[in-house]
Amino acid sequence: MEYFGLVYGCIDLALDKAGVYWFFEVNPNGQFLGYEEICPSVPLLDTFCEFLASGNPHYFRKQKRPRVRFKDFLKSDGTQTSLAWQQKHTQAPAKHIYQD
Repeated sequence: MEYFGLVYGCIDLALDKAGVYWFFEVNPNGQFLGYEEICPSVPLLDTFCEFLASGNPHYFRKQKRPRVRFKDFLKSDGTQTSLAWQQKHTQAPAKHIYQD
């Protein structure tokens, strides 16, 4: 993570039958908000935004203020804005990857 200058990343690993871990990738945009949907008492969106804004890999949340919840974002106009942004900025998969 330090080598790539990443403060956050989701690491994909596999463990084979011999007990050896295999590294696949570091995803700097890994998904985490699904966990807040599963367990709403864990306020990931607000805390994670503060963490990323800090740029500090040793970030520790000190503030005690109302938190932004993922469920509130989903109910807001932000959801539509986010979807529109994704459609505008997401490249279509290369056709040669898929077989008919």
